[in-house]
Amino acid sequence: MKKYLIGAVAIAAANVLYAGDISVVAEIKERFETLDGMNKKAYGDAETLVGESDDRLLVSRINLGVVYNQTPDVIWKAIGYYADVFGWSLEHDDFKKTSGSETYWLNPQQDLDFSDLNVEVKSLAGVSGLSTKIGRQANMYGDKRVLGPGSWGNSYGHLWDLAKLSYKWDDNFVDAFYGLEKDKDKNQLSLFNKHIYEGAGIYSHFVTNKKGAVEPFVIYRNGLYTEAGSGENTEKSYTYGFRAYDKGLYSFNYDVTYAKADGTKKDKDYDAYAYVAKVGYQFKSVAWKPNVVIGQVFASGDSDKTDGTNKTFSTPFGGTDGTLYGRMDIMNWSNIVENLVEVNLAPT
Repeated sequence: MKKYLIGAVAIAAANVLYAGDISVVAEIKERFETLDGMNKKAYGDAETLVGESDDRLLVSRINLGVVYNQTPDVIWKAIGYYADVFGWSLEHDDFKKTSGSETYWLNPQQDLDFSDLNVEVKSLAGVSGLSTKIGRQANMYGDKRVLGPGSWGNSYGHLWDLAKLSYKWDDNFVDAFYGLEKDKDKNQLSLFNKHIYEGAGIYSHFVTNKKGAVEPFVIYRNGLYTEAGSGENTEKSYTYGFRAYDKGLYSFNYDVTYAKADGTKKDKDYDAYAYVAKVGYQFKSVAWKPNVVIGQVFASGDSDKTDGTNKTFSTPFGGTDGTLYGRMDIMNWSNIVENLVEVNLAPT
């Protein structure tokens, strides 16, 4: 197996406030990557592979927009982003998908669109804790494995045109949402069209103590391109489960997620599962308070392609950030067994 390395990250962000009502939001992200034997379309050095597998890349993303607080309970957001990459051997059309007569793109590095174009209304109908958020937005919860934008990548893993209803009390909440996931086409603003999946779900958060909580969830996912072709994503699936964590159980800590998936994918039944199990101990009396964590990340695969059942777990709308799988947007929570040991330090 060839080695690969993804290099340095530099992020600059600024929020400038005017008159207390309007915030100008700006963010610049520049990242250098050097790849050896792997890119988004190639693994190895065979001449038949798409592009080169040893690219040296400068990956760039610029976010710019405004946040307008019309009242303390009504907030408008309009934030656009431009993502580009320099030094890539791949072309935009290498990520072109066709489903019958329909075409869409899933370019992971280049895009021009809105990351936020929404309105949030709090104290809905005069009910404290009840709110709604409608429009373009990221839809992320917990550690972002199940629902997350995948922001390590340049063009965001998942952005939605979404309607969300939320009820919060104390530090608890229950959210219900329905929406459509946009494609990634650098040549055309999506603006509430060109969607890939329909999604709906409920995600909740119930506090167990000051540093712990349980988060049950259920998520529906429906593929919108159902004609034959490279972009066919016929799917009707349900993923349900929970995350439970405690960051301060005396000196111990744990983080556990279990997800079960059922439904259909193309012409097969879909029956898969995945889990994350991490447990740690923090040495609070030692310098830098090291927290030593052991665990396993697992997602089922399919060892029999002929039995009429797809057993390969696929995260419904989760991120692939490097903080989750240690592979910086190359690995994801699918067909994986990852044993891990972490040491987290808090330098003074």
